[in-house]
Amino acid sequence: MSNVHEEEALGKAYDARLMRRLMQYLHPYRWRVVLALSLVAIVTPLELSPPIIFGWAIDHYFSPALRGSLPESGAWRGIGIISVVYLLVLIFDFLAQYIQIRIMQRVGQQTMYDMRTGIFAHLQRLPMSYYDRNPVGRLITRVTTDVDALNDLFAAGVVTMINDFFLLAVMAAVLFKIDWRLALDTLAVLPCILVVTFVFPTTCATPIATSAPPSPKSTPSCRNIFPA
Repeated sequence: MSNVHEEEALGKAYDARLMRRLMQYLHPYRWRVVLALSLVAIVTPLELSPPIIFGWAIDHYFSPALRGSLPESGAWRGIGIISVVYLLVLIFDFLAQYIQIRIMQRVGQQTMYDMRTGIFAHLQRLPMSYYDRNPVGRLITRVTTDVDALNDLFAAGVVTMINDFFLLAVMAAVLFKIDWRLALDTLAVLPCILVVTFVFPTTCATPIATSAPPSPKSTPSCRNIFPA
């Protein structure tokens, strides 16, 4: 573990070496993660199906019925079939996402347990002089709050990011297939979003880093106010 003064040096947005160390905790559960990620191939088409179903219903049943080229009974029968298909899509979409979330939540909890066990075992091996040099609140924060943040990354962040990436990619491809001019109009705000995405972390990293250290230091004060 680092000393107190290293808190001020933690300003790097991405550390490949640290990320590799964190990914080692996922290695025992890699096949569960692969299964959760493979469900993206099921979730993405199901997420994009409702607009296609609505378009099919309008083009093949509502509009022909209003023009009189399709009997009203046939239109209602077709709408009924499409409604059943839409309900099935919603059910399968819910089940696929439920299984995906359950797998990653389980992986996140097991990863958090392994991480906390390793940190606690490491703390047990440290000499007493280490605890004289480091605030107790900072150590407690490392074992609890910081590990909870990593649990959110493992349990929801990775899968959600991959789901959204594939969903946006497929949506963009479908838009370009339907109408490339409409697709360009829709994606016109993308450069602004990218600029904000890259500028915001660099401009806000320093204020966040400077405001974070007082949090762990408050724990020893609370301990002194409320003795056991």
